[in-house]
Amino acid sequence: STRTITADYCYSSLFQNCTSLTTAPELPATTLTGIRCYASMFNWCTNLTTAPALPATTLSDSCYLGMFVWCTSLTATPELPATTLIGSCYASMFSWCTNLRTTTTLPATTLASSCYMYMFNQCSNLETLPALPATTLAYGVYYQMFYQCYKIKLSATQTWAYQTPYRIPTTWTWTEAASWNTNMFYQSWWTFTWAPTINTR
Repeated sequence: STRTITADYCYSSLFQNCTSLTTAPELPATTLTGIRCYASMFNWCTNLTTAPALPATTLSDSCYLGMFVWCTSLTATPELPATTLIGSCYASMFSWCTNLRTTTTLPATTLASSCYMYMFNQCSNLETLPALPATTLAYGVYYQMFYQCYKIKLSATQTWAYQTPYRIPTTWTWTEAASWNTNMFYQSWWTFTWAPTINTR
């Protein structure tokens, strides 16, 4: 049966600064309507090694905002199956997860204001980029999404460090929005711009 979280802030900051926590509880909700329901839930859980499954496909405003900030033992992200996003839903979700190396797929095709803002901010060991298939953008969607992700290697042309084509998005049909790409790759290895242009690899 569908499990729904309706209360605002219900798990917000629940385990914040629990530095001995190594295993997260199950979070089986598939529908989130309460604002900031998981916001900052595991902030500074520096020994949390695996993120819980997050099966929700209906999201709420800022529902995962800053959920895993400073979880420096995380090396991978959970699946995020939602295809329709809500404002700031993933903002700062994995900021300062300095041992994060790979990301889940991000299948969303309907975006909302600031939905991915700062999502991987200062994930200094992140090397693998997720596909971003959305073709209709919203205000600030990718704002500083990969800020100071020093190991991300992208370039306007193929180089020794850049072997795999990467485009945002991958199709020719797109609709821009204000500040959608501002400093998206600021202080990464992106060699030609900190703010990529549509369909430029």
